[in-house]
Amino acid sequence: MNILITGANGFIGQALAAVLVSESSVSSLVLTDIVEPEVPSLMLSFTAKVRSIKADLMDQAACDRLL
Repeated sequence: MNILITGANGFIGQALAAVLVSESSVSSLVLTDIVEPEVPSLMLSFTAKVRSIKADLMDQAACDRLL
């Protein structure tokens, strides 16, 4: 399963990512926000699974690239 978390710099986005990254059914996790999201240190062992992307979701081209 591929998961995209928007607003990933926020408290809920970071908490959600921390839970999902260790799930075996999750093959990739994309974190996005207006400012490039930080990948929490507890996720560093899953770096092949996690990508952090700066994107403004008000920009149609940015949305197209994410999806």
